[in-house]
Amino acid sequence: MGFSNLACEHVCDEGVLVYLHLNDVVVQAENTAGSAVKVPTNFKESAIVTGVECLTMEDHQYIVVTSSEGLEVWRFLDVQRFRLSSMLKISSVPGVSGDSDFLRGAATSPLDWSVLVGTSLGSLVVLDVRGMGVAKVKRSIKGLHRAPVSQVRASRRFALSACEEGSVVLIDLMNDYDHRQVLAEDGVPCTALAINEDLAAVSSASGAFRILGLSAGQVIAQVDAHSRAIAAVDFHPTEPLLLSAGEDSFIHVWRIPESEAASDHTKVTLAHTEEAPNRLLCGARFSRSDGDQLCAVAYDHDRLLIWRRR
Repeated sequence: MGFSNLACEHVCDEGVLVYLHLNDVVVQAENTAGSAVKVPTNFKESAIVTGVECLTMEDHQYIVVTSSEGLEVWRFLDVQRFRLSSMLKISSVPGVSGDSDFLRGAATSPLDWSVLVGTSLGSLVVLDVRGMGVAKVKRSIKGLHRAPVSQVRASRRFALSACEEGSVVLIDLMNDYDHRQVLAEDGVPCTALAINEDLAAVSSASGAFRILGLSAGQVIAQVDAHSRAIAAVDFHPTEPLLLSAGEDSFIHVWRIPESEAASDHTKVTLAHTEEAPNRLLCGARFSRSDGDQLCAVAYDHDRLLIWRRR
């Protein structure tokens, strides 16, 4: 049920990584060995945690955990302390209440600090999570996908949602959530999304990723990057680079167009490669405090994997 399982956030002037290991949500400072702390989620033991995201709302950082039981939002205080801010039972989500249903994927809209969360029915639910207690359902956007949502990402203007059957929907946050499909279903699951101001990267279980221009909503480049499914993609925080991590144990760094309008916007070249031998990678990110550092997690390994790019 899980896809990309590593989120990174530049929190409190230090690099902090939040990742999912088995069913535990783990927080660790990037440069402090042995300091991993588990977020004390309140889900039942039978619940399946489907994802974790770091979101910034009104200058505060939050850890959003989605599961088969619903959602919990934790306020980040420091690398050792977190406070439960709000939560939502899956039975409170319109149309999502069956035993096999779940929530997965979360992103925040900077326009009104709403949180967009994906569902197993292929819809998005828009939440207000800023108050203490139960999160408020503001609206439900149905009919986006015919399969469960796998990923949700947002920039200042756009949001993207992807599903297990390969479709990707572009949502205009400045136009009352107007949406249109930009990638049709092809039966191959979308495994990861990354988004910046005018570009997005979409990866698949086939080992390829595509770069989308958000204004036009069109594919501007496609790369067959890995021999197995891609577990994660991530844009560098300051440079025109894209990271891809695959279940083939490789992490690649690609030089990409600086923007959708760049004259060579179809050109993508390999800039750097690292390997984690015999590791099944399930998440990876550029460090937010040090862009030369690559961070990853693996299914069969309980510690962070870290490399320096230079």
